[in-house]
Amino acid sequence: MNSMFHIPALCDSIPAELVPATGHDYALSLARCLLDARVIHGDVHPRRAREPLATSQTFLQQWVRDRLQGPQCLVPCFRLVLEGASDASTCMRTRQAGEATIVWFTECSAFAVGEALERLEGVHPLLGATVLSVIDKTNMSLIPTFTPWDTLGTAQEYYWYGERDESVALDEQCGDDPGMRATMRQEVVTREKIDAAFPE
Repeated sequence: MNSMFHIPALCDSIPAELVPATGHDYALSLARCLLDARVIHGDVHPRRAREPLATSQTFLQQWVRDRLQGPQCLVPCFRLVLEGASDASTCMRTRQAGEATIVWFTECSAFAVGEALERLEGVHPLLGATVLSVIDKTNMSLIPTFTPWDTLGTAQEYYWYGERDESVALDEQCGDDPGMRATMRQEVVTREKIDAAFPE
């Protein structure tokens, strides 16, 4: 909803948002439908009951989570838009008054796959490497990933001045001083460290 209609929460008897009466009626109808379908269930706090659109979205999100418990990295989410009761700026088409629209999106959390890939390698040689290769080749259409190739590319771009290893960076930072070079090799990301962490 437009932020100009949002009110600080002073007490339970004051609604958090000013909603036009017709929009409130539409939101109540939607909440009643979800209540009849047992999507909204259990005790509902009085403040939430006075905000039927937000309450409907909360219970719908829980309903989706209850049925999609498998995904560990992608969390499906949505925004519930109800004509006359919420900001419709995310929808390009004209909608009828009272029409509800769900705008889907996903949230992605970081997760490590190293152990799982090692177990796949134990099942069959190169199986883990194959899975990692497929993830790397398809990640643009799936989810953001950070693979060993990304690690190497990041090191080349940010630490090694675009070179294949740290030699040029060491030359520029340390010159011919062997002590400084040895210290810097310990402190920075080197090609040797990456190759050791991610063998071919």
